[in-house]
This record gives sequence, C-alpha cells and structure tokens, in this order.
Amino acid sequence: ILSQSFPGTSENQLIMKNLHAAVIVTLICGTAISTHAQMLNKLKQKVSQKTEQKANEILNGKKNISFDLAIMLEKIFDKEAIYWIKLDTEYRIASSNKKDLGEIQTKTYIYEHMPILEMQKRGWIRNTKTIKDLEREVLNFWNIDTLNFDFLKLESQPAFRRSTVKAFNQYYTATWFKKARQISSSRTVPAYNKAELNTLLENLDIYLKDETQINAFLERLEACGVIVFILPHLKQTYINGAAFLEGENPAIALTLRYSRLDSFWFTLLHEIGHILHHQEFLQNGFIDLENDQANKREEEADEEAARLLKTEEILSMIADYIYVSDKEIERISESLSLHPATIKGILAKKGKINYNRIHAGNISVDKVLDAKWFGEG
Repeated sequence: ILSQSFPGTSENQLIMKNLHAAVIVTLICGTAISTHAQMLNKLKQKVSQKTEQKANEILNGKKNISFDLAIMLEKIFDKEAIYWIKLDTEYRIASSNKKDLGEIQTKTYIYEHMPILEMQKRGWIRNTKTIKDLEREVLNFWNIDTLNFDFLKLESQPAFRRSTVKAFNQYYTATWFKKARQISSSRTVPAYNKAELNTLLENLDIYLKDETQINAFLERLEACGVIVFILPHLKQTYINGAAFLEGENPAIALTLRYSRLDSFWFTLLHEIGHILHHQEFLQNGFIDLENDQANKREEEADEEAARLLKTEEILSMIADYIYVSDKEIERISESLSLHPATIKGILAKKGKINYNRIHAGNISVDKVLDAKWFGEG
C-alpha cells in the first residue's frame, strides 16, 4: 500500500510522509519498522491496555481491525475510524484469494454505511457468522430486497443541518433514523390534536420548574397525539433529536446526548417547534445535530424553544449585571417559574456565564425518566 502511494521513495521517506499508514500496516501484518519505534511502541502499549489478547491477534494478522479499535486509533492519531477500517480491508483484500474477494467487498460496503458492531451490541440486528447472514440482517433492517445503499442519497431522506464535527457520518445518521422510525411504528397514541398541544404549552410553567414533572409532561404530550421516546445516538452521528411523522401522528425521538435538564428541555421544545411550524415537512423528518449549520426552519425551531423557555425575559433581567450570581439566578427562577439549571444553560449558551457553572445543581434527566420512554427497552 505504501509503495503504491509513494513509488520510488525510501522506507524512511514513506513513513515520514504517511506515518498513519505505516503504523496500521505494522499493526496488521506485524512487520518491524525501526523508524519512529517509540511511536509504534506507544501505540502497542495503548492497544494492549484495552485488551492484550486482541492486540496480539491483530499484530499477528489473525484478526481484523474492530470498530472499537478503529475508534481508539482515531483518538490517538486524529484519523477517522473509517480510515483504519478501510486500510485493514485493503490489506485483507491484498492477502486473500479471489474466492474471498467478493465477500470482503460486500462486508466493506456494509460497514461503510452501517455501524454493524454497535448495532449488534445494542440488539438492532443479530450477531452473524457469515457474510451472507450479515447481508440478510441488513436487508431485513432496511426492508429492502437488494444490497444497494443509493436510496440513502435520495431527497426523501430527513432534513438535517450538516454537522461541522469532523467525524460525522451521514450514513450512520440515516441508520439511527431508520431505527427511530421502527420504534415509533410500535407506539400507540391518540389522534394528533394541535389545539391540545398549544394548550399544554400555555401551561408549560407547571412542568419547567420541577424535574419530577417531566414524566407528567411527556404523558400529556402523548395525550395530544405526539409520539415521544428516547433512542441514544450512534457513534459519529452527534444527534440531539429528531421530529417526523408516523402515519398521521408527529413523533419525537431524543438521544439524551447531554442528559442535563437545560439540554433536555431545549431539544424537546425545539422538536415541538418543528411540529407546530413545519408540519408539511415532517413526512421526511428533521434530524438535529451538534454544531450543525443553520437554515431557516432550524432557526425557527430554535426561536420557538427560546420563546417557550423565556429566553428574552431572562436576558432582560440580567441586562445590567456584569456578573450573574447564583442568588440572582434563584431570583429569576422564582420570578419566571423556571428551574435554575435551565436558566444557567440558557445564560451559558448566550455567553453570559461560564459553561463550567451549568453542572452545579443540574439534573441527570435519564435518572428521572420512567423506563417506558426508552425505545430500546
């Protein structure tokens, strides 16, 4: 692989130009490279700290680069996990016979579009021993007849603001959204009633100040005909939540990437904003990501969440303050019927207080929610 990338150069030059590739070739085939030995030894030590047995199997070329190891290599060398998996696959292809080539290509194609190992760990698909069985699981998951992921590029896919996070994977994001649709299809709620939803939001104060009222709010939300559940994100997706239609009912899926009270309420109300103002676009759905790029509909959903959380009122109450004390936050909390943790989150997001202050007194929402809201059981 190295010689093809840089023909006519010495081994040392190859390593200097593409150290990442040199390291992974060393990991896979176990050949000794004297240059940058300390770096390689450091890598071996870090791998061995995770699991010595797996490290030895990889170093001896007996085992593939796993998803977890690829993530670890990404953290060490700042190269995306898919880069290491591809290099491993290229090595396997180069060292395999032609009979195995088709299966390797099929496996590579699947792994590029789906986080298979994580899906198996979470029970989304079954563990398999053969490529044929894996392919069958993939087809069943997507409810398709042939292994072709071109449909993931179609305009019928959900709208999302592309994340600026380097390792973001749009195919893994689509995989998460497919699972969210599977879960929503199994939920039963009354017919959607927009008027009741607006009435619920008019009485939001009852629920915002007391974290023990979150379950009651979600129950009322379902009574309005809105499906709601928690589905943790997949690696490299950075999803906060999604809003979409399930039949005639709007549905909301939250990941609780940040399980803080302020993050929970803003994300939930953002998705409700999509339901209220963008119903004609809900058929395809919206997926909201961390550090995503702005567009008009996402900004409108942000504005609705900010309005419901009384952001302008909060900012006006601290307009004359150089420093906003916890005592002042408590005063605002009493005045506006908002939890202090929610106020801190809003102030931090607006740059009015340091982010390190949002954790004191905050609530871990996943500890408060009833088990029924978790889509994976």
